[in-house]
Amino acid sequence: MPRISSTALDFAPVAARLRPPDDLTGEARKLFVEIVLQARPDFFEPTDVHLLARYARALLAEQEADERLRESPIVDLKPSPWLAIWQARDRTVRSLARMLKLNPAGRHAKPATAERDYIVPNEYERMGLVKRDG
Repeated sequence: MPRISSTALDFAPVAARLRPPDDLTGEARKLFVEIVLQARPDFFEPTDVHLLARYARALLAEQEADERLRESPIVDLKPSPWLAIWQARDRTVRSLARMLKLNPAGRHAKPATAERDYIVPNEYERMGLVKRDG
């Protein structure tokens, strides 16, 4: 039986995962990569890069404000100034999660490509996305 060439086989192209923008660094960059790797490779569009970067930054800021608010909820018999910061970041996170379909409602909306098999990312893919080019 003759061997079939790889070009003759019908492989669905694997969607390239989004890479974080160069100006995203540190924990925000790691969070961006984690979010991208937890979704199907074709879940995000290239135009989502900056929204995802903003989401990662906002989520980290919300977490910091939450920690500060837990440390001292009352300052001089008034609510801590961190309350307003936490509320603003929380609204931003919820809004961006809705836009990026990262909330429960977005997960249940199944596009035509949802039937494709999910490709589990490996550590080399993770390292390649976290590493900054240049």
